[in-house]
Amino acid sequence: MALWEDHFSIPPRVFFSHFNLRVKVIPNYTSIAILLKDGVDACSIMWYNEYHTILNSGLNPDELSVFFLSSFGLNFPEDGIYCLEKTWSADPHLCEQFVQASLQGWLYAFDHQDEALDIVLRHAEAAHTGTNRAHQRWMLARMKDLSIPEGDKGVLGKLQRKDFVAVGNILKEFSLIRDLPDFDDFYRGHK
Repeated sequence: MALWEDHFSIPPRVFFSHFNLRVKVIPNYTSIAILLKDGVDACSIMWYNEYHTILNSGLNPDELSVFFLSSFGLNFPEDGIYCLEKTWSADPHLCEQFVQASLQGWLYAFDHQDEALDIVLRHAEAAHTGTNRAHQRWMLARMKDLSIPEGDKGVLGKLQRKDFVAVGNILKEFSLIRDLPDFDDFYRGHK
């Protein structure tokens, strides 16, 4: 199985351990080519990104066995905004403003998709990265699905205590952390 490196490998590795699966892991660093070229039978991917690339390569959804780790009790929230404690202590208002601006930016992008895509594509072109409007549109739509489940804007940017505790307990169980910090010490966002 091709597996992303670093922290992206934690949820699949926990899954393997939880279900006593022996998996030969092949490091995956930048693409899904190893899956598309039959170098592996399975690949850890992001639904909002590489899944679309797989479909665009010519495979159909019915040719794939797809499952979400969250369906197996392994819902690892991603993409938080973090700062050092000293940064928070020095200027909590600035930190709060940064988070609010980031969340407002996502909402604006969801509500003004063509404008957001124009901006992303302009920067992607300047950086000479390979992308296209259709793929970026897919990614933006999937990020909206993930960020605002069932259209509930009230959950955008909120770390749920239950998710924090569940993931923390999994990380402790698999000796990835020693202690779980208190939720109120860890999370300073809006509740």
